[in-house]
Order: sequence, then structure tokens, then C-alpha cells
Amino acid sequence: MTARDDSFDFSFPKEPEHKREAFRASLPGLKAKLAGTDREYAVKDISAAGMALHNPSKRGFRAGDVLALEIILNNKTLLTSVAVTVKRVLDNGLVGCSFVGLSPRQEAHLDKLVLEVQKRLIAVKKAKSRK
Repeated sequence: MTARDDSFDFSFPKEPEHKREAFRASLPGLKAKLAGTDREYAVKDISAAGMALHNPSKRGFRAGDVLALEIILNNKTLLTSVAVTVKRVLDNGLVGCSFVGLSPRQEAHLDKLVLEVQKRLIAVKKAKSRK
């Protein structure tokens, strides 16, 4: 007679080192303007923790840069003086940034923006599933 293995051992895969901190939302018409300049960048996605910018020129950003941005939606300025640290600059022109030193007001506005996008995505999914 052989012994029966009743063990219930398992392990979880390791968390990736670059695990997302927050839900990322994509919003058409969202832009970031480098404070004090005319340079605007389309925002690929935004979260409560940071954003990714499209930088077609692939120049002008380095990891570690600290910048002040304005966040603009459909030509309306939503937030000013938003401090970010550039975390990574990819070969495809994407620039990953993390928010730093946000005021409570800025945090609340970013949270609301991301939450509204999430609500809209949920509503669209529900509508599609009913069809």
C-alpha cells in the first residue's frame, strides 16, 4: 500500500518588480503641457500614481528629471503645477512619470478624473454585454 499525499502545498508567482500601483485610464483629448513652455504631449494613460506621455521626438526627457506639468482635457486646464519625476524613457517615445508632492486638492482631482473614466468604461462594458 502506498502513502497518500494529502498535502495542500502551493506557491504564488513572484510579483513583478514593476507592478502597477494604480488603475491606468486612457482618455482621448488628455494632454500634459510642460509648465512655462508651449510643449504639449498626448497622455497615453493616467493613474492616481502617474502618467505616460507620448513624445514623438524621442528627445528632451531623461530618467530622474523632475518637471512641472499642466494637465489639460479638450483644451481646458484641469490641474496646474503638477510635479512629476520621469521614471523611464522608452525607445518608442513613451515617457513614464510618477506624481510627486501632490497637494490634497491635486490628489482629489486626479482620483476623480481616473474614477470617472473607470465608471465610463464599466458603463460601456455593461451596455455591450446587454446587446
